[in-house]
Amino acid sequence: MNLISDVKNVFNLHALKTSLIYCSRNGVIKFTFHDISNASTIIKFKIDSTFNNEVDLKSSNKCIALFMHLNYLYPIFIYGILLSGQTFVCMDESAPFDLIENNLSKLNISAIILTDILSKKISHCLSSFQCVDTFTLLGFTFQIWISECKNKYTQRSFLYAVQTSGSTGLPKIVCVPEACILPNITQLRNEFAVTQDDVILSASPFTFDPSIIELFLTFTTGASLFMVSDEIKAIPNDLLHTLFCTNHKPITIIQMTPTVFCRWSSKDIQEKILNLDSKLKVLALGGEQFPHPNYFKEIRSTGNKTKIYNLYGTTEVSCWSMISNGEVETLGVPMSETTIQVKDKDGNLITDGVGELVIGSSSRICQINDEILPEGKNFIFRPTGDLVQVAKSKYKYLARKDNVIKRWGHKVSLDEVTSSAMQCKGTSIAFCVLDKMKRIVLFVNSNDRISEHLKKNLKKASLPDIILVIPNFPLTKHGKIDKKVLEQLANEHFELEIKTKSFGIIDFFKILWERYTNSLIDSSGFIDSGGNSISALQIISEMSFRFPMTSPDMIKLLLQNNTLNQCCDLLNGCIVKNHDKTPDKRKFDSNVSKGIEKKLKFVEPDRIYSQCKGRSYGDQIIKNHYLTKQISLEFVWKYDLGKCVDASPTLIHYKKENLSLVAVGSHSGKLAVFQLHSGINLWEINLHDRIESSVSCTNDGLCGIVVIMAKYTVSI
Repeated sequence: MNLISDVKNVFNLHALKTSLIYCSRNGVIKFTFHDISNASTIIKFKIDSTFNNEVDLKSSNKCIALFMHLNYLYPIFIYGILLSGQTFVCMDESAPFDLIENNLSKLNISAIILTDILSKKISHCLSSFQCVDTFTLLGFTFQIWISECKNKYTQRSFLYAVQTSGSTGLPKIVCVPEACILPNITQLRNEFAVTQDDVILSASPFTFDPSIIELFLTFTTGASLFMVSDEIKAIPNDLLHTLFCTNHKPITIIQMTPTVFCRWSSKDIQEKILNLDSKLKVLALGGEQFPHPNYFKEIRSTGNKTKIYNLYGTTEVSCWSMISNGEVETLGVPMSETTIQVKDKDGNLITDGVGELVIGSSSRICQINDEILPEGKNFIFRPTGDLVQVAKSKYKYLARKDNVIKRWGHKVSLDEVTSSAMQCKGTSIAFCVLDKMKRIVLFVNSNDRISEHLKKNLKKASLPDIILVIPNFPLTKHGKIDKKVLEQLANEHFELEIKTKSFGIIDFFKILWERYTNSLIDSSGFIDSGGNSISALQIISEMSFRFPMTSPDMIKLLLQNNTLNQCCDLLNGCIVKNHDKTPDKRKFDSNVSKGIEKKLKFVEPDRIYSQCKGRSYGDQIIKNHYLTKQISLEFVWKYDLGKCVDASPTLIHYKKENLSLVAVGSHSGKLAVFQLHSGINLWEINLHDRIESSVSCTNDGLCGIVVIMAKYTVSI
C-alpha cells in the first residue's frame, strides 16, 4: 500500500462527498474532498515554485513547518505538502518562543508556512528566515518563509515530524517514516471497520501524533472528519452538546485521551454517549492510563453496542503499539509489525514477572533527535519507561518507572495510588503528585468515600497525605492531565496551610493526630485510634518541618500507644519560653518509658556543644528561643575547604566569653576552626587523608580546644 496513492484515489472517488466538518461558535464550515483537493493543489504549486526558485533548496525531503491559527486548516495544508513530496511538522504557536526556536533549529526547517496573523505573533522566531511569498486562500492570507540551511534528515524519507509532549520525560523530536505509521492506519481501519459513511472525531491537536491516525482513517476511506474549535473543546458541556446534541450526522468513531472522555459526568455518558440507541461504533482511548474495566460496566446503558478499545503506544514508535478490548485489564496484543518485550534493569528478558516494557520493530523505526539510524532491516527496541507485569504473554500496566518512590523504607507507586482511586465508585479522574515536602497529594474529581476506599485497598505506606478535590482537571494541549500544574497546586496548598493555619505546636499536633488516625480525639492511644508506624513517621516529619525542635522521643510515645494528652505533655516540655531573658526550666526526659512527668533541670554549662544528624552530644541541650517562629536561611559567610564536606560541623560555645566556634573537616584533609558569626578562620591544618568524621572536643577547658577525630584510614 502506498499512502499518498491511496489518498489520491479516495479523493477522486468521493470528490463531491463531505470530507471535513468544522464547528465553532460562529457556525459550521464544510469542505468536500474536491474542495480540499483544489486547495491542496494550489499549496503544492506554491511549495514547488518556492523550492525551484531557490537553488540551495532543491534537494529532496525538506521539512516544512506549519503554523495555523485555525485547526481545520492543517488537514488541507498537510495534504498539499504530501503532494509536493515533502515532510510536514505542525507547530504550536502558543509555545514559548525559546521552545519554538529550539524545535525549528533541531528539525533544520527548510520552510515555514503560516497565516499572516501568526507571523506577527512569532516574529521573534523568524529572524533566520526570509519571507518569499504571500498568497490568499480560503479567505486567509498565508506567507512562506524559507531558510538556506540544508536539511540534515536526508538519510531517510519521513512523512512527518512530531515533538513528544514531555509528559514522560524531556521533549524529543521524532521523525516518522511512512513505514512506521502505515501499519497503524491499515490495522485500525480494519479493526474499526471504517467506511465512507463514518464520521470520525478529530479530538487530538495536530501537534499530537494520534491526530495522524484520525486524519488518514478519513483520507483513506472517504469518511468525514469532524473538527471543533479549541474554545468548544475546552468546556466539557459545550463539547458534549456539539458532538451529541446538535443536528448533524452522528459521530461514529472517537479516539481521545481517557481524561478528556472522563470529564463528562457518568449520567451524561450513560444517557448521551453510551446509551442504548448510540450511533457511536468505536470509542478508543489512549495516551494515558486506561480506566478500570468496572468503570465502563457501571456507566454503559444495558444493550449498548459501542466497541471500547484501550490503545497503548509511545511517540518514539508513532503512534500505537498495543491494542486491547476495553473490558479487560491488560494492554492487549502487539499491533502489526510490532514486537513487545519486558526487560529487567540489566536488560534481561522477562517472561513472567515485573519489568520495563520495550517496543521493537524492523520496519516501524523513527528517528529520535539527532541519532544516526543503521542501514538495512535492523531490529530496534525502544524503552517506554513503563513498568508492566507479564504472565502468559499478557501485559498489565503498573506504573511509570519515575513514579515509583521510596517512602518510609517501602517502595510506593504513585500510579498505583491513582489507579486505586479511580476504582472508587464516583471517581472517574485521579492523579498523584509529590509536593515540596515530598508528601503524597492525591487529586480527585469526587471525594465520595475515597479515603475509606483507599485504606481498604492500599498498603499503609501508599496512603496519600492529602486528598484535594478539583472538579475540572488542568489539561495539556494534548488532552493529558497537566502534572506540572497539579504539582504547583499542591505546593500552593501547602503554602496556604502555612499562612492561614498559624497554630501553636499543640494545636498543630492535634490536627495531624486526627488526619493520620482518621478518628476523633478521645482517650484512646495512638495505635488504638488507627495510627501505625507509617503515620507516626508522617506526623513527626510534618512536625519537624514546622517546629524544628520537636522531641525525637515523640515517635516512641506514639508507637507505645500513648494518648494525645500524654503526647501533648511531652510537647509542652519541649517548649522553651524567653520571658525577661529567663529561660523556662522544663525539658523532656529522654527515657519516656519511665513516665513523662519527670523533668530535667536546665544546667548552665561552661561550654555546650552539639553535632547534627539527629543527635545531641554532651550533658546539656542547646537552648532555642525560636521554637515556634518561622525560620529563613541566608548566606552569612562561606569558606572553601578544597573538596566536599561529608562530616557534620561541630559547634562549640564558651559561655563566659560569649564565643561560639565551629570546627569541620573535608575530603581534602583540611581541618579548620572558625568564629561562628563572623566566619573568621582561627586556624586550620592539613592532614594526610580525607576527613569524613566529625570533631569531638575535650571538656576540661584547660588548654583551649583539643580536637579528637578519626580519619578515613581509621587512625585517630
